[in-house]
Amino acid sequence: AHYGVFAATDEGVLSFVRQGGSIGDSRLSWVEGQDKVPVVDRAKSLLGFDLSPDGTRIAISMVDDQQGSFDVWVHDIERDLATRLTFAADSEMGPVWSPDGRWIAYSAEDAGLNVISRKSAAGGGRPEVLLKMDTDLFVDSFAPDGRTLSFTKVGDTGGFSVWLLDLESGETRQFRETPYNTGNSRFSPDGRWLAYVSDETGQPEVFVESIGPDEGRWRISSRGGALPMWAPSGDRVYFVETSGDLLATEIVRTDTGLAIGRTQPVTGGLSSTFYRSYSVDRTSGRILVQVPAQENLSNRIEIVTSWRQLLARGED
Repeated sequence: AHYGVFAATDEGVLSFVRQGGSIGDSRLSWVEGQDKVPVVDRAKSLLGFDLSPDGTRIAISMVDDQQGSFDVWVHDIERDLATRLTFAADSEMGPVWSPDGRWIAYSAEDAGLNVISRKSAAGGGRPEVLLKMDTDLFVDSFAPDGRTLSFTKVGDTGGFSVWLLDLESGETRQFRETPYNTGNSRFSPDGRWLAYVSDETGQPEVFVESIGPDEGRWRISSRGGALPMWAPSGDRVYFVETSGDLLATEIVRTDTGLAIGRTQPVTGGLSSTFYRSYSVDRTSGRILVQVPAQENLSNRIEIVTSWRQLLARGED
């Protein structure tokens, strides 16, 4: 698969970015106060990344410059060395580590269908297909016990919804039936709560809801939010505002559920796309962020009118 940044209207107006934009070249850096310290300093187009449970490696979906597709690589932070994990002709995206560090799950394409697969983080063997459907699938997170995987599924009409996959039985179930779009789900460190995004307010906002029935649901963001992620201690939920600011909201457990505390800024300059633009080290709490490579970032938007007629005539 090949990817671009574009939008189109029913009235025949098409806008697109030729090179760069939200899928342009990026680098990975640690957040150190107001500074960002490079970790992966080679500029590449990325479709998601995730720190390993021990904080020593990064699973990254990076573009193959020759093929235009994306593959999952494992980057050793101390050695500053990346090893390719997947080799399929189509793209593999949004990698997520299993809690024990043995597996890396990711979304992929296989013979025209969309799949969620996992492969040994050591690199040996063939990928194992966990789920295959004729609609887009996005890996979200593993439950702490490693037995359940949350994912986002695109419906027949284009809407998004959060689902849970039982890795032992292979059975799936929708997490919460709602007429609104939901996605970007993350299990809490204790496995009791799920943070996710819903557009029920008219724009994407972050919510936290109990995994068990009727134990409570709380809104976290107030001015738009995406890509929620828990602090390792479970006392904060991070998320990205539409402005690109990364924020952290305090979470306090109570006898009746949760109490939501203050929200404070962490850093800025992130993208709020569907794929992770930051990851939290589960051993230290440090935050790794995706930083656009400014020299390759394009802010030029091309506009084409009557694009349907051009497509019908077969014009470039």
